[in-house]
Amino acid sequence: MKLAIEEALFGKKSGEPPFGGIIIDAKGNIIARAHDTVIKNHDLTRHSELDLIRKACHKRGRDLTGYIVICTCEPCPLCFTAIWLAKVSTVIFGSYIPDVLKITNNKQRELNFSAKNMNAKSGKQIRLIGGILRKECAKLFKDYKYKNNN
Repeated sequence: MKLAIEEALFGKKSGEPPFGGIIIDAKGNIIARAHDTVIKNHDLTRHSELDLIRKACHKRGRDLTGYIVICTCEPCPLCFTAIWLAKVSTVIFGSYIPDVLKITNNKQRELNFSAKNMNAKSGKQIRLIGGILRKECAKLFKDYKYKNNN
């Protein structure tokens, strides 16, 4: 999780929303690292988790069974869907979407729909482990400067 936080901080320093993550294989080898690039790319789909999946699929193929995504925030519906489609086995995350909404006073635009609920409806569930370094991950948003394009 500390590496995911480092990625989020790297993105935050360049003006991006402070989301970050890594994807590892079953042996713990880092396959990819990513942070949000929605501002840089003028593309609201450039979430850290989506970029992790893109990078990992490019390197390993479309089936990421056995891989683990570690991210600073609970995946939004968009990211959860990509993770699920790629057959990632486990997602470990820090803060929950309601944490981010609360700390940002709803300035961070998020659909408040839990990964747990999406997982329950998925038919083939992913192992979800939430709340790892939860306070540290939520704190990433404390002083983030929101602009009109978020």
